[in-house]
Amino acid sequence: MMSLFCLGTMSRILGLCTIASLSILLLTLCPTGLALNCLECPWFSNVECGNKTTCPASKDACIRITTASGSYYNCWDFTKCDSQGLAEYFKLTNFNSTCCSNNLCNSGRTSLPVISVVLSLVAVVFMICR
Repeated sequence: MMSLFCLGTMSRILGLCTIASLSILLLTLCPTGLALNCLECPWFSNVECGNKTTCPASKDACIRITTASGSYYNCWDFTKCDSQGLAEYFKLTNFNSTCCSNNLCNSGRTSLPVISVVLSLVAVVFMICR
């Protein structure tokens, strides 16, 4: 009788752990509906960039363009992130560019991808619930 009670309790705990893990995954991966935040700095300045801005709905990416004379940071339209279009728009020949769609991703600092964090949390929940 006691072993049946333990089996029932364990299956409920395992079910709760599964629900908790899936909830964490969904909450992390679902869009929040909040506007994108990017760094916004003067045209090709060598000054360290720290100005944060909230992008309008028409700008769904952050951009960083680096040249010999400095860097440019701003909100951008992701469909216009191609190198040729950027070269024509900014009148550049030698540059590096990055377009990304996470908050403040144009800072140049690397961050742990969201999926790694989610998988780590799920692994911890499963280890606790074993």
